Amino acid sequence: MGIIMALLMSIAVNLDNFMIGIRLGLKHKGIPLLPNLIISGFTGLFAGIFSYIPGSIPAIAVTAANVTGALMILAFGIYCLCSRSDSESRQIPGLSLKGACILGISLAANCIPPAIGAGISGISPISMAAFCSICSFLCLHFSSRAGIRLKESPFVRQLETISALLLIIIGIIELL
Repeated sequence: MGIIMALLMSIAVNLDNFMIGIRLGLKHKGIPLLPNLIISGFTGLFAGIFSYIPGSIPAIAVTAANVTGALMILAFGIYCLCSRSDSESRQIPGLSLKGACILGISLAANCIPPAIGAGISGISPISMAAFCSICSFLCLHFSSRAGIRLKESPFVRQLETISALLLIIIGIIELL
């Protein structure tokens, strides 16, 4: 039962990765393997560590981490909404290693509260780390590929706006 719960929690905490992957896919040529491994590595690391140490950190630190992650997603959504321009006229380079680290840490911060809850529930930290890392990798990989396919759609301008608005909504919901 613990493995199933770890899998379900991993899927839930990585849904925001799916939206970010689509957004990046609409702007880039996909998320390269190394940046994706870095992002998913941070997610797995945070999930494993924080499911291992429940009760040893103050509740304020958990709240601060959740708020920080939500604000990063909200800021990314606002940036994407405000930076809308003709996607054909500007070339955006692939996700850099520094960008992958920043994105990885901000996405991993969203795993902290559920990971602590998983640790309290007795779910194995190794299971949480593995499933969160795998789900993060798969969500980003497949959603960025979907974004690339959607980029060819004549409705790409609307899709870019919708994906940015959804990121903003996700950030606001996580703040609440």
